[in-house]
Amino acid sequence: MVDIIETLEACGVGQDEYQLYDSIDVEALEELLNSSTEDVEVQFTVKGVRLAVTPESVDVLIDRESIPPNP
Repeated sequence: MVDIIETLEACGVGQDEYQLYDSIDVEALEELLNSSTEDVEVQFTVKGVRLAVTPESVDVLIDRESIPPNP
């Protein structure tokens, strides 16, 4: 969960701007990630930041539409 919080802060979302427990069931997420024997990825959005969480990492998902085209 620390990785999720650090990732949100790196994206400019302050800890006082959200309650993680309002967005996801933290205990269920931890149990799913820690008990899965398969590759698992959980995606969710907190304050407009889309995240993909796996047992190994927390990644920010970027929509293709938000990436400016190369000139």
